[in-house]
Amino acid sequence: MRYYKKTILYVVVMVLVLSFFILNTAALTIDVAVTPEEPEPLSIVTINANITNEEKIEQVHIKIGECEGLSLCHSIQNLSMQKNGTLYSIDYQLLYPKATFFKYCLNIKTEEGWFETEYVNCSLETGDGEDNNTDTTNKDNDKAVPGFGVIMFLAILFLAFIKVKKRDKR
Repeated sequence: MRYYKKTILYVVVMVLVLSFFILNTAALTIDVAVTPEEPEPLSIVTINANITNEEKIEQVHIKIGECEGLSLCHSIQNLSMQKNGTLYSIDYQLLYPKATFFKYCLNIKTEEGWFETEYVNCSLETGDGEDNNTDTTNKDNDKAVPGFGVIMFLAILFLAFIKVKKRDKR
């Protein structure tokens, strides 16, 4: 019985220590700002992304596309963002005169692999006084980079279980 208590204590401590390191390294916070907030069609927009944990970021790309109404979206472009100090930014020329909004998402390459944010829609000022899109806010994206934290946690539990079973057979 004493042996089981010692083994269980060892497994619990090992899981807690490793999960602390794994879960703390996976967090990634993204704050995106679009200037101007409601640009006009055919204008230039600046998109700045402030991303925490920059030491792990290898590349940042943006997928951006313009849409007319809710059903017609033009081809989505995948562009590389430039690092300017602590920000990743790009100046993008809007191409379609009849576009009512544009949408974008970020693709971030980290040590764990590629991560894609959800698309965000930004209305364009068309001069008709109408709201062109129901989602006109530029939300902060607080996302955790999908890593191997859960997989590592389960692997550690599985290995500890196997170790305990092997000792039981002796």
